Amino acid sequence: MALGYFGSNPWAFVILSGVVFLAWGEVYSLFSATAADTFGSKHIGKIYGVLYCAKGFAALFVPVGNLIMQATGTWATVLYTVAIMDLIAAVLAIAVLRPMLKRHHAENDARLPNPALAHA
Repeated sequence: MALGYFGSNPWAFVILSGVVFLAWGEVYSLFSATAADTFGSKHIGKIYGVLYCAKGFAALFVPVGNLIMQATGTWATVLYTVAIMDLIAAVLAIAVLRPMLKRHHAENDARLPNPALAHA
């Protein structure tokens, strides 16, 4: 949101673009560890491949951003739209993904002969 608000200042644009780059780059370092902790390392290659497919699919929406910019005359609308989408993803992670993971871990613990050893 700061990029949308302060992005017209050249110095702020350069600094905030770097911050955005650093924030979005972490997904590649944290995703594999998080996926392995959640689902085990047996299929991590497949799961990591889905991340790259999602990135490629998301690239198909770049022209939509260009259309929004042309319709509104400013990139701020595009940046605010992306910020809102990020907030929606965060809410979904808490409201949907967290309960799914709890159920997943509970089912796995129920299958083990000694659940106390599950998280050792």
